[in-house]
Amino acid sequence: MCTCFPEFEPISNGEWDEGNWTMLQCGRKIFGGKEDGFLKMSRVKLPDKSKWFPMFETECRNECLNNCTCMAYAYYDGVGCMMWDEGLIDVQKFTSDGADLYIRLVDSELDNETLVSNGQKFKLGFFSPGNSSYRYVGIMYNLPVMTVIWVANRENPINDSSGIMEISGDGNLVISDGQNSVVWSSNISTYVANSSAQILDTGNLVLYNSNGGIIWESFLHVSDSFVEGVKTFTNLSTKERSIMTSWRSSNDPGPGRITCSIEPSPISQLFVWKDGYPYWRSGPWNGQAFNGVPRMKSFYYWRRRGVIRFGIGR
Repeated sequence: MCTCFPEFEPISNGEWDEGNWTMLQCGRKIFGGKEDGFLKMSRVKLPDKSKWFPMFETECRNECLNNCTCMAYAYYDGVGCMMWDEGLIDVQKFTSDGADLYIRLVDSELDNETLVSNGQKFKLGFFSPGNSSYRYVGIMYNLPVMTVIWVANRENPINDSSGIMEISGDGNLVISDGQNSVVWSSNISTYVANSSAQILDTGNLVLYNSNGGIIWESFLHVSDSFVEGVKTFTNLSTKERSIMTSWRSSNDPGPGRITCSIEPSPISQLFVWKDGYPYWRSGPWNGQAFNGVPRMKSFYYWRRRGVIRFGIGR
């Protein structure tokens, strides 16, 4: 079955309807300009009728971006820079090997590329907060009003319109900018083949191995929000701990002045810090609730192998 790439449509609907795919060509629905970016298609057989240019990869990208007729480009080892301006014909997706094809799209089309949970409750995608021109990848409620609960690259925003989120060859979930520089990674230390990612109806972004086992999840890497299922922990042996950190401002998800973490000694308490100084504490944990939080019923406590973990549960 032949289909067009996202945000492309058949040039001739008649040929499409009749099933004559030998003459099928796809064109962009919208033509953009300076604010265009690229959608990366990995592991593909490159289209026919390319034009070759003697230039490096960065020059290849910029040349395509500055040429209003360029629909896509690729930089393939042993071949070099290739561009397409007459349609993307005979492209095949592989499960391994193949080349990377960068399809040119307007910025609004790139931002609309989101991953939505099965129950339509949460979505994962690129966003720019407030009046910021920087782009981030975040988990949001699937609502008309943007409500972000987790940000991946909050310390390394993308300052162009060509951000890409994908699963890398070693199994990690990575975010790259327009220069193919990685700005964020799930940082799994061991190689994982055929991993997959899913956004759940809880708002948890989960990375699975080929057997369906969870190898990474956003709920163990807190951002600034605490929703049901999020876990904050302290490892007594390694001193590693998860820290919730506020945004700098409504326009900047970067780490702000307010943090929240578990302090285990001598009795476990939850502290809120402002500029590194204690601002509020929960009181000691008695096994069921924090002493300083009246009518608290929904927290749970878990302690095993030197790790203390709190979370919101039912």
